[in-house]
Amino acid sequence: MIPMARQQQNVVNIGSQSDVGKMTSRSRLSVLILMLVLTLLSILAYLQSPLQIGLTKNIVVGNFPPRQRHLNDIARTTLPQDMLGNSTDEDVSRTIFNIDKDKTARPTEDLMVKKSEEQRTRKSVLHEACKHYDKQTNWYSQMRIPPNIIVDDAHKVVYCSVPKVACTSWKKVFLVLNKSFKNTSEISQYFANRDGQKMLIRLKDLPDADINRILKSYTKFLFARHPFSRVLSAFRNKLDPESTFERAEIWQRTVGKRILDEYRESRKAGAPFDLTFEEFIRYLTDPEVPRKKSSNKHWSRIYDQCLPCDIDYDVIGKFETLNEDSEYILRLIHADDVIFPGSDSSSPTGSSNQTRLESYYKGVPLVDLQNLYQRFKIDFDIFGYEPPTLAFKGS
Repeated sequence: MIPMARQQQNVVNIGSQSDVGKMTSRSRLSVLILMLVLTLLSILAYLQSPLQIGLTKNIVVGNFPPRQRHLNDIARTTLPQDMLGNSTDEDVSRTIFNIDKDKTARPTEDLMVKKSEEQRTRKSVLHEACKHYDKQTNWYSQMRIPPNIIVDDAHKVVYCSVPKVACTSWKKVFLVLNKSFKNTSEISQYFANRDGQKMLIRLKDLPDADINRILKSYTKFLFARHPFSRVLSAFRNKLDPESTFERAEIWQRTVGKRILDEYRESRKAGAPFDLTFEEFIRYLTDPEVPRKKSSNKHWSRIYDQCLPCDIDYDVIGKFETLNEDSEYILRLIHADDVIFPGSDSSSPTGSSNQTRLESYYKGVPLVDLQNLYQRFKIDFDIFGYEPPTLAFKGS
């Protein structure tokens, strides 16, 4: 009897194990089916979201949204709220990429409107000043066209190049516009001011009929700078004994020596070059020194170099707003794919810094400062620069 009972018990256990196995298999299958259904539902819900509908449409038409848009969305959900505040997408992008807006970001339509209004004001000031000086606008003669006005036919643009007002940077831009180079970073300062100039078209070299057509139909622009800042920049770059400019020694041996010989009769031969800024200003304003002798394109008046009362410029840029004005011009001529290199790409002197201006000009005698202002008065007036304050001037 006992063996029979054990046999019956084993049969029951085997049956129970079989039932459990069947239940486990069914449970696993149910779980798998449930997971599959949930996955399908999640995918459908994801595809039905507004963002994904937009992305799908864009993918279909081959117009995938820029990556920056998605990075902005990510940033808005991950950056601390106090970093975002009321920031725009542009602000968020600048936070992610550490972009200096004034140097690399493209101007918005608001900036274009702002600059257009600013140009109306600048041109109005110029025209009124030209009337005051009794100069006739919109008149020219080929004999008077300066050699520093360059042309690009492809973009229908004319530029008056003025030394010490980011002219090297703009020469680099024109070498890219005429397809001599792919981008401005390939061009050295030395090349732009030497061989590069030979690759540019000068307005004065064109036939009369072409000059007339170009001045009437092309976009024309120039850049101005505060006269005192420009004079200081020329000195610091070319004649300052501490200049780091690679060819400053040539200037010092020629122009610098001429000035020292004018005012230091007892200077010994072979003495170290130690020209002062005060001596340079005295030379520029000395009535006994012929104007022609003391003139140089690096500090002579912009009025004489660009003829702004004769040529009706469409854009008056200023060194003080260099990057914004440059981006505005590039947009205006449909060349906003060209990156403006900025004034740092040449030989920056920091001469627009107010502290540096004061440190150099404070030792200049008042009479020389007054004469310097008179020499550049027309530039002050036509470009809307305020007369210099004498608060920090020497006696």
